[in-house]
Amino acid sequence: MLARELIKRSLDVSLPVDAQDFEVQGVTNDSRKVAKDYIFVALPGTKRDGVEFVSDAILKGARLVITHKRITGVDVPQIVVGEKEDIRDVLARLAQVYYGVDVLLRENKISINAVTGTNGKTTSCILIQHILNGLGYKCARFGTIEYDVIKERIEASHTTPDAITLAELIRRSYENGADTIVMETSSHALVQGRCAGLEFSSATFTNLTGDHLDYHGTMEDYLEAKLLLFRSLKEDAFGIVNVDDVAGNKVLDSGKFHKISYAVRASSARLRADIKKMSAEGSIFDVYFGDSRITVRSPY
Repeated sequence: MLARELIKRSLDVSLPVDAQDFEVQGVTNDSRKVAKDYIFVALPGTKRDGVEFVSDAILKGARLVITHKRITGVDVPQIVVGEKEDIRDVLARLAQVYYGVDVLLRENKISINAVTGTNGKTTSCILIQHILNGLGYKCARFGTIEYDVIKERIEASHTTPDAITLAELIRRSYENGADTIVMETSSHALVQGRCAGLEFSSATFTNLTGDHLDYHGTMEDYLEAKLLLFRSLKEDAFGIVNVDDVAGNKVLDSGKFHKISYAVRASSARLRADIKKMSAEGSIFDVYFGDSRITVRSPY
């Protein structure tokens, strides 16, 4: 893709007047991965600022630099992201446009379903993938253990990969035949903008317990990180929320999406489970949704 088109579609700005158009060979925020005709995005970090590595990126072949503050003494064009926009979000959008994810979503060629919560994300994603495959979909899955992209399985580096890897995995899943994706979506990833700009068809909330407070500080901030996902949902998306959890109603109230509450204890939930048996030999439970009821017998 030409740099002019990539920048226009991602940032809605034009290339600097001193920039020549070129065929972009990659986008990265890691100067070690820069090669000829790359775009380097200098992100601020907790210990080091990406602007410190701009010179190294240019030496390795970066043709354009995107920064959060202007750098002097560089001999390639640079785009400075304004104060009102998070450069992490810019990186995510660049990656999605570069890998064509924006087109896949706009043309409904693939749907993405998020699962977030302190516990149960991996199990939920595995179950959702199994159900969707049983219904005839071809579902890829990204999570803590692995990234299952239909024809190959890749060992996971993070619960939710960085924005560039995530866009690449979505593209690879589609090329391998996937028409839907279910992915664990961590609070860290949401705060760091790794999923910025993605349109989710659904988001599921499992629970909120006192983990990760070393990062988020308080339970209130931890919940706010989760709410970023649900506030991003469009009105035609589905929010599937555990209202047995004390945070469940706050999640339900965070957006205008289609709301599906679920629970074991709360009788007001739209989707309810009545457990008849739970042991090492398996489980039996009735599932209620509206006026419908089915009995589930599971060996687990």
